[in-house]
Amino acid sequence: MENLFQKLYQELPRPKTFMPGPVAPWASINPEERKINIDEFILALRKQKFVRENLAELNEVSIEPSSAVLAPFILDAQNNLDILVVTQRPESMKTYSGHIAFPGGHLEDDDIDLQHCVLRETQEEIGVDPDDIKIIGRTNDTQTKTSDVLIAPFVGVVSSESISKTTLSPNEVQYLHLIKVEDLLKPDNYYCEMWDGPTSSYLIHIFTVYDTENRPVFIWGATANIIFELLKMSL
Repeated sequence: MENLFQKLYQELPRPKTFMPGPVAPWASINPEERKINIDEFILALRKQKFVRENLAELNEVSIEPSSAVLAPFILDAQNNLDILVVTQRPESMKTYSGHIAFPGGHLEDDDIDLQHCVLRETQEEIGVDPDDIKIIGRTNDTQTKTSDVLIAPFVGVVSSESISKTTLSPNEVQYLHLIKVEDLLKPDNYYCEMWDGPTSSYLIHIFTVYDTENRPVFIWGATANIIFELLKMSL
């Protein structure tokens, strides 16, 4: 790891007991075949939705997410996932300061539903008009380990033009990072650990990449969980 990545890695709030996790699921795939076509990606999201809805019918008690985030992708000329857009929170924020995140936030009274919430929050945080975002699905809910918040991750497609005209909310976003999907899929850029919790163990996913402006991006926590699930289900 680079020095900055190593520093951030060492500062992770690990429990007393942990161990290295498995390598990236895509490590054995030929680099030329590590491409995710949008049509196959949408199909994978639909299959996941079908399973999720069937499981929900079997559960007597279901918990609805109180927050939503958007994972925005830019496509290349061949309609493959090319770039993932993430934000970096300001160091001045009280929680998750400096962390890499997706645009999004808590459901408010005026929101029609979670999708309306995530489109509103995305416009507030990075200035992308809801009409410029094509929602293509929603992946499985994820839960933060520290604040125990259940998050609904939506997936959208945006254009390079709309991202080039973003206006960042200084109170919520310090930087906008554009990350090549091919870099996220390089096995050396991924690491995971098994952390022991009070009642069970769980995987912590970590991505160490550089954005398109060659700025280092250290991703872990709920954001890394969502990225991992999206990549794993597509390959």
